[in-house]
Amino acid sequence: MAVVQNGRVVWTGAFGTVNDSANTPLDDGTIFEAASLSKPVFAYIILRLADRGEFDLDRPLFEMLEYPRLAHDDRYKQITARMVLSHGTGLPNWGGDTLALRFNPGTAYGYSGEGFVFRQKVLERVTGRSLDELVRRELFRPLGMTRSSFVWQERFAGDAAYAKDWLWNVAPVNRYAEANAAASLLTTAATTGGSSRRC
Repeated sequence: MAVVQNGRVVWTGAFGTVNDSANTPLDDGTIFEAASLSKPVFAYIILRLADRGEFDLDRPLFEMLEYPRLAHDDRYKQITARMVLSHGTGLPNWGGDTLALRFNPGTAYGYSGEGFVFRQKVLERVTGRSLDELVRRELFRPLGMTRSSFVWQERFAGDAAYAKDWLWNVAPVNRYAEANAAASLLTTAATTGGSSRRC
């Protein structure tokens, strides 16, 4: 847990154990899966780049990357970064090799991890850098977030909290080999001011 007041972390603490069967207590440097909190981190990166004039939020994404998973439906050519960030793409939350739009892009709201994945692929194509590399450059390094990543790092082993899977069974943290802008963030609650181990 971290308490933020007036934009500053004023307290951090941890409760519980790393997993149900161990006596290893959590601390404020323990790594957790942040799941969909990946999305606002990714959105921050996109908006930083847009502020610098490196991206137009309203340019159709297909102009930068044709997306085979949507090639069967020309409506996808209307999807922009702004629609992705506001969940207005029409894409499902998750889908298979072929994606089906649920509504015309820009006409409604529909929570979508797939939209963030599409935007990630465009970002990586245009910049020539991986998402994890971009996030480290734009956010993690400047803020001293040394214990945050969009991919698994072996230095996290033994210090990552277990979680519950879809059946409420205790399961180890996912060791993501590839970054996913919608879901793969691994991080801590602590900041440089709250723990001897930085997030």
